[in-house]
Amino acid sequence: MFGINDRNRRWWILGATAGVLGLTVLDETIVGVALPDIRSELGLSQVASHWVVNVYLLTFTCFVAIGGRLGDSLGHHGFFIAGAAVFGLASLACGVAPDGSWLIAARAIQGIGAAIIFPAALAMTTDAFPIEQRGVAFGIQTTVAALFMSFGPLVGGLVTEALSWRWIFWINLPVVLAVA
Repeated sequence: MFGINDRNRRWWILGATAGVLGLTVLDETIVGVALPDIRSELGLSQVASHWVVNVYLLTFTCFVAIGGRLGDSLGHHGFFIAGAAVFGLASLACGVAPDGSWLIAARAIQGIGAAIIFPAALAMTTDAFPIEQRGVAFGIQTTVAALFMSFGPLVGGLVTEALSWRWIFWINLPVVLAVA
């Protein structure tokens, strides 16, 4: 009933790509509310704590075009899985960070993973849907990403308050595993 077949494969692809795209934008907004706890626990200055957010955005922005080109050359599906693996492993590294330098470096790697995922996800959706259905597919994908982004501060606050700031990174792991 819920298996993947030729009739529903494109919708499974859309679910996977939308979920991981959602994670990439969630990680733009979820960290902000946890910064005071991160700063306190890791002994970061205010400027250094902002690099936890900025380095992710900077590496994502710098490498997204390269990620798109490599995906075109190497194949979107495999590159998408590789990007999800990089993103997931970097999320794990963020969560276990013993100091601010480690966290900032792991966030940079997470941004590179996102830069691989983002163009691959868009290309996979383009490939999966006929032209007359692409508008709907991209609308769903964008809506999912927007919901993830808008819930980032709420989820970040709840998770940080209830568990620890480290869990804002670890919650990425089950989603990445499910999508892969």
